Amino acid sequence: MNRRTLLATLAFALAFQGPLAAQVVNANPRCVQAQVALITRLDSSFSEAGDAFTFRTVDEIAATGTTPAIEAGTIGFGVVALAQHAASSGVGGVLVLEPRFLRLADGTRFPVMADPSATKHVARGASRDMPGVVEFVPFVGWAASGYNALHHGKDVTLTTGMRFRVIVGDDLAAAKCYVPPT
Repeated sequence: MNRRTLLATLAFALAFQGPLAAQVVNANPRCVQAQVALITRLDSSFSEAGDAFTFRTVDEIAATGTTPAIEAGTIGFGVVALAQHAASSGVGGVLVLEPRFLRLADGTRFPVMADPSATKHVARGASRDMPGVVEFVPFVGWAASGYNALHHGKDVTLTTGMRFRVIVGDDLAAAKCYVPPT
């Protein structure tokens, strides 16, 4: 295959990729997203994987075909999926939150999941390392490398009231809805 044929084939494929991809994404409805606020204070210095946490919905969620109407202030529950304490060599603490369900007014549990397009359900502490470029300066670099190796990273704290987004229902897991890119 010569170069012109290859370029023409690639141009043809790219010309039809955009509209076709848009049709596939829009074949399903948009997932129901909700803002929630953390009730439990979490800190990577004492939290462990498997610890439970609570949150509440910030706004009312309108009913859809697969989602019931949910009042503002509805309490939800989740677990800490990953907790890593800060460590030496400037390793910051890490917390990964996994929201599980909302407890509706009638007592039933309605599933929720972390919004994959949001990043607030993963929190990282600062490393407090000196900038890497300093290590290339003669003699100063040795001191910077020693400092970076010996100091402790910072733990991350998630305070009460911190907001993050969740996907309401399990339609995303069943590929029945999509989350638009942000």
